[in-house]
Amino acid sequence: MNEKSGSGACRLLIVDDHAGVRTALQRMLSLVPDVQVVGVAESGEEAIALAAAQRPTVVLMDVEMPGIGGVEATRRLKSLLPDLRVIGYSSDDRAEPMRAAGAAAFVRKGDPPERLLEAIRADGQ
Repeated sequence: MNEKSGSGACRLLIVDDHAGVRTALQRMLSLVPDVQVVGVAESGEEAIALAAAQRPTVVLMDVEMPGIGGVEATRRLKSLLPDLRVIGYSSDDRAEPMRAAGAAAFVRKGDPPERLLEAIRADGQ
């Protein structure tokens, strides 16, 4: 977990079922001064529990995961925390189902890191 804090910091929860992706995202995003990684989850179920406990402002949500996938987890999170911004994250174009579930944005895993940061920061903090 990242120990940075600050009133302007985006509180981010990273959700992906691949350990390497989670680790890489956490390492990269922990270097960004205005992003505070408050949790890392490997499933939709874990994401829902962590979001309830940590109250992130943004969730980076993998779309395809075993169990509760990103689309259903997004629906549940938006029901639980209506002000939460969810960003869909997938190697395939799954923007439509994620937006229908309540995601505010969608980023492909192959997009440049700047695109991901733009989506994270777009919450008007």
